[in-house]
Amino acid sequence: MKRTILVIFALILTCMLAVSCSGAYAPMGGELAKDDYDYEGFDGEPAESNAKGSSSETAAKVIRTVSAKAETLNFDRDYETLKTKLTGCGGRFESVSVSERRSSYDKPLRTAYMTLRVPQAELDKFVDEVSELLNVTAYTENSKDVTGEYVDIAARLETMEAQRKALTEMLEKADNVQEMLLIQERLYNVIADIEAYQARLNHIDSQAADSTVSLELIETKEYTPVEEVSFGQEFLEAIKEGGNTAVTFVKDTLVFLAKALPVLTLIFLIPGIVVLIVLLSVKSKKKKALRAKSAEEKKDPGKTA
Repeated sequence: MKRTILVIFALILTCMLAVSCSGAYAPMGGELAKDDYDYEGFDGEPAESNAKGSSSETAAKVIRTVSAKAETLNFDRDYETLKTKLTGCGGRFESVSVSERRSSYDKPLRTAYMTLRVPQAELDKFVDEVSELLNVTAYTENSKDVTGEYVDIAARLETMEAQRKALTEMLEKADNVQEMLLIQERLYNVIADIEAYQARLNHIDSQAADSTVSLELIETKEYTPVEEVSFGQEFLEAIKEGGNTAVTFVKDTLVFLAKALPVLTLIFLIPGIVVLIVLLSVKSKKKKALRAKSAEEKKDPGKTA
């Protein structure tokens, strides 16, 4: 019995250690498992993760994403050229879908919605090649540094590995079924957390190694002219944006006042009532004093003389 109590106490300490180490980051479970895409007709295999779960070997982890719209006058030719450039830089197709739209020409025009994975070291070169090949009408790029998150998870993973080792040793020394079941339950939870942490590291590795490019390829008969914005247009847009900001500020202020009105009413009403009561009390005391003085004068007119 005493040994069972000691085992339970040890498990409680282990759980407390796990909570203290994993409180800032909750394991994501199976949702973060490595994706394996396989589209018929496309070359390239998903990049293998090189996550080792060690914070001492961690390099900078920056996730870059690109979103662009581009036009083509020759859909089939430029699509094949795009595939060649993509595989040439070590990239791959993650997904692609093609739709048709009606037009006044002899056949429908197509639009391809593509998600590409491009090695981050080759991203700038690939973007330049796409800009030369196609008429890019819209482009946005975002970067997110997740190095801190990666180091934090790697450290927690090391802690969970140490817990697994300790629990495994405790399980080998268990003397009865009750102790064994208690240790096994905790051990299974630790293993699940380890798998979730490792899956998250693999996911970050994959996203940092290969940038995601969302490309909408639009077939057209004439390119849309990309006009340069003049200083006057920028100035007018700035004024317009400033006006919209002012209107939004006024609206937000009015909404805030409407929501805060009951509270503001209580804040100002209660002190006002208190002040009013005090003033009325003082005024009443003065009236009573004047009445008392007048009554004394009527009773004894000689005092006033």
